[in-house]
Amino acid sequence: MPEHQTHQGCMLHPLPNHLHFNKELHHEKSIAVALLPLFLAACGKSLDGTYQDSTGMASLTFKGDTVDYMGMFDLDYTVEDGKVKIEGMNGETALVLKIKDDNTLVMPMVGELKKR
Repeated sequence: MPEHQTHQGCMLHPLPNHLHFNKELHHEKSIAVALLPLFLAACGKSLDGTYQDSTGMASLTFKGDTVDYMGMFDLDYTVEDGKVKIEGMNGETALVLKIKDDNTLVMPMVGELKKR
């Protein structure tokens, strides 16, 4: 057993091995705690609803896991990294929208689409 150490007159007893600070485990827990609000926020938000530009000409209606693209197509979409990726008819990503906030999407060459 290691010798006892003293610090300012107090005797310090060594901790058993299983109680020593594990830096790797602490780092993993810190990351998990830091990311928890992001996961909770992502689970709680839904895009369901209609988003339109200020002219009303560009419109997307999200319902479940599909989006009605300007009244012409029902397409699949995914949400990741703060973006909405809409799949084209061939299954490839056809359009990427930026999620600005809870009520606003940004569409390339169109601008902001607000939830109504």
